Amino acid sequence: MSAQYEYMVETVKGLLKSADKDCVIFLDEAIDSDKTGKYISALANQAVLYSRPYAYALWGFDLTTRVAVGTTYSINQDSFIPFLSTNAVFSFQIIEYEGNRIVVLEVQRATETTIQYKGNEYILDKNEPE
Repeated sequence: MSAQYEYMVETVKGLLKSADKDCVIFLDEAIDSDKTGKYISALANQAVLYSRPYAYALWGFDLTTRVAVGTTYSINQDSFIPFLSTNAVFSFQIIEYEGNRIVVLEVQRATETTIQYKGNEYILDKNEPE
């Protein structure tokens, strides 16, 4: 396995142990491309607000217990990338965790200016981009 893959597995293990609710969100449903763009903007800006280098969204975990249950969520980046600020830095990783398919969105904190999606700045409010 690649170093990047191992890094992401270890990151997920750390996030599951963390009490961070400001820059880590768990999603249990597939979201459309428009909402994905809003989440990327919100997570990048949230990381700045809470002085974190990255913020994360994870699919494939039970929202209450954080037990891995797997997901079928897939990403079509071509549909939202043109609408994000050019300084948005993020990656989607698909990993296997405890025998389940997990999707991890890692978003680097915004630098120099906030990250916008379709010209709007987003931040998380109750785990929803607002």
